[in-house]
Amino acid sequence: MAVPRLAAGEGGRRHRLSVSRRAAAAGVAGAVRGGVRDGRGELRRRGAALCWADRRGRPVTPLWRTADFGYLRLHEGAAKPWPRYGRAALTSWPDRCDGPEFFVFFNNDPGGAVIDAGVMAAEAERRDRRISRVPRVRPRR
Repeated sequence: MAVPRLAAGEGGRRHRLSVSRRAAAAGVAGAVRGGVRDGRGELRRRGAALCWADRRGRPVTPLWRTADFGYLRLHEGAAKPWPRYGRAALTSWPDRCDGPEFFVFFNNDPGGAVIDAGVMAAEAERRDRRISRVPRVRPRR
């Protein structure tokens, strides 16, 4: 699987590509067979971000920075009630997401981990990051 180079969209807007771990693994394996041995470098050359992901509040993907933006998909925290996120995860992820622009998405599951998005946004704002479209909630004490 080749990583496409995306041209400017309508009105000159730039398209961005984030590649999931599964797609990256398939693409990297295909690239190795095709003679490209550096999947991380290939993503960087194409300006594509590797989609970071977690399970139980810990990274399950390499935290490669391969583009001028980042994309994080939070799947499941380790706090109770399941699948919520605890204070440590909600304060450490904003430190990792220190690029000029980072898109962070919470899984919207039955346990309501998405509620933690407001807490994480507050942590990011304390680090002078610009936040958009987030519910306003107070951190659990």
